Amino acid sequence: MAVKLLRIGYAGESRVNSDKRIYLKAILLASCFLLGVIALCCLTQSEAFARAGGGGGYSSGGGYSGGGSSHDGGDLYIIYLLIRLIFRYPYIGIPATVVAGYVYYLTHIKARDSYRGHVIERARGALDANRVEEASYAIREKDTNFDEAAFLKRIRTAFTKVQQAWCKQDADKVRAFISDSIHERFLLQFAEQKDLGYRDQMEEINIQNAMLVQALPGKIFDVANVRVVASALDYRVSLQDGKPLNGKGKAREFVEYWSFIRRSGAQTTPGKPGLIEGHCPNCGAVIEKEQGSKCRYCGAILRGGDYDWVLSEITQACEWVFVIPKQIPGVEEMSDLDPGFTAQHLEDRASVMFWRRAMADRQGSLEPLRKIAAPGFCENYAETLRLRTRDGYYGECIVGSVDTIGVLPAACSRTCAEFDRALVEVRWNGTRFAYGEDGKPRRTRQKAVSRSLFVLGRKAGVKSDITQSVSSAHCPKCGAPESGGDTHTCQYCGAVLNDGGNDWVLLLAPAWADPAAQDLLKEVRIMTQSVVVQDAVAEQHGEVTVGGAGLLAWMIKLILADGVIDDRERALLEQTAKARKIPLQMLETMLEAARENKLEIPQPRDKSEAKQWLTAMVDVSLSDGAISQEEKKLMADVGKKLGFSDYDINLLIKKRNLEVYNNAKIELKQAKIRARSKRFEQDELKARKKRFDS
Repeated sequence: MAVKLLRIGYAGESRVNSDKRIYLKAILLASCFLLGVIALCCLTQSEAFARAGGGGGYSSGGGYSGGGSSHDGGDLYIIYLLIRLIFRYPYIGIPATVVAGYVYYLTHIKARDSYRGHVIERARGALDANRVEEASYAIREKDTNFDEAAFLKRIRTAFTKVQQAWCKQDADKVRAFISDSIHERFLLQFAEQKDLGYRDQMEEINIQNAMLVQALPGKIFDVANVRVVASALDYRVSLQDGKPLNGKGKAREFVEYWSFIRRSGAQTTPGKPGLIEGHCPNCGAVIEKEQGSKCRYCGAILRGGDYDWVLSEITQACEWVFVIPKQIPGVEEMSDLDPGFTAQHLEDRASVMFWRRAMADRQGSLEPLRKIAAPGFCENYAETLRLRTRDGYYGECIVGSVDTIGVLPAACSRTCAEFDRALVEVRWNGTRFAYGEDGKPRRTRQKAVSRSLFVLGRKAGVKSDITQSVSSAHCPKCGAPESGGDTHTCQYCGAVLNDGGNDWVLLLAPAWADPAAQDLLKEVRIMTQSVVVQDAVAEQHGEVTVGGAGLLAWMIKLILADGVIDDRERALLEQTAKARKIPLQMLETMLEAARENKLEIPQPRDKSEAKQWLTAMVDVSLSDGAISQEEKKLMADVGKKLGFSDYDINLLIKKRNLEVYNNAKIELKQAKIRARSKRFEQDELKARKKRFDS
């Protein structure tokens, strides 16, 4: 129809002169039709390309006879007509051509973004599969008997046992295969729940998936990280009558990352029960209740990781970051001085300290800290406890992650020659409890999303006992539990536990804004430039190593700077939460904490790190394949608060979009090569079997 109208118009100028209005209407109508044809053709071509690139079939027939030559000729003819229109009637042809070009540009951009989004989405599955394969291979390279399917079956068993122990408030049922930090967490939470008169009840537990996502071989310990996707109906019941409190609700899905450690070089014995099954992994004897850290029959350290995997940490999905192997500042120097030093023990010990401090806050007593905190810390903390007894405390805490920031060996430090020091960050959230007139604590609506800096110290020259790496709440001399009593010595062997002469003790727990904390952090940064190396590796692999909860909290702080969150800002926050596996309930908690100035967050050290965090925002928006204009506008607003211009933000978005797309193409290509190689191996095995049978 459009071509017909144009041909009528081109028949002669006399008709235009005689009835110019009608002709102009015809030309405008023809232009509209032309724009529609061009847009439709461009969009159709691009979508066909997307299907072909995405594995869909491409047919040269079905609407384009002659294998598409007719379609190409039509495009050329339309262009030819537009050119004629420009030269003969420029006041109509030029605007029509400009509009046509603009529509073509928009449809091309939209189709390109759609195709890139499709490729990125497909590559995510390929990347997960590749990581699983790499993790399994990394363990099999050291342990030829390792069976991934059998390992994950054991993890499912461990997961079920932990949930059952949690509901029964009985940590003894899983004591054999959990680290001291997790055990301490359970003991504190069980005691708190009993004081408040309830316990958790979980029903309809369904482990939807357990996947080995990463293995990190080390000199002393190997780490296996498993992503567990499960759903359950979780509610609270009264300890008095067993009735549900505040209803049952609905079953919800949750994602956690479970980290298991085992001594490097340990081998799997197929079919032999281990810690998860309740047996000594060395001699096979049944582990009895309250047996302690050693097997009564063969004397093997049960939770030392010498023979079997031990659950060392549970990380919430919102805090999980795919670990890019990096050198933590000071760890290499510390390892040279102490060959048995491990970050796993440091983090396990810091986690125990966090839970002991939380117990001290709740009880208003220094007793839980006596054996694990230095005398100076206890003396200063006494005043804090006095105030908290009056003002209340934060309870029902949930730990998101525990990470070593840096280590300052005494030999390398400029400010302390007596103690080796280590800085550990604990990210957590909790509910404020206030004391009523009767002196009993009552839950308030006030929430805190926080991070604590723990400064650990140990006397220079002390060597680590590898067998005690995940027994952080036990006496390093005799192995007895460190809990109980109001003294700083072991109640069994009399060893002094809080002077740093045997193990790490808590020296300080300053606020992040405290000058003492900033001085220590500055000393860590000066000591090494490993952070730069980490960022370079992250950029090379297309990874942005920013935790989901930290990123979301940072965005909330920036957006709430003017005190208001509008609809588009709220939408981006919800999208970020969804992309980083953060429940909307957690988002509401963070918003409430931010409004009350109780949202403590990490801040970018400089403009370079701020750019990395902005890149993480871009990645979140790219999770659905495209970035909307609203999202771009919001990123520009955030960027201005950090000193970036609109041009900087647009350039960052384009660059990151292209990087993610190119990485996705490489990942898909590698996935095809791996699949082809696997099919070849399977064909070879079938051929060998056939030759053997014949």
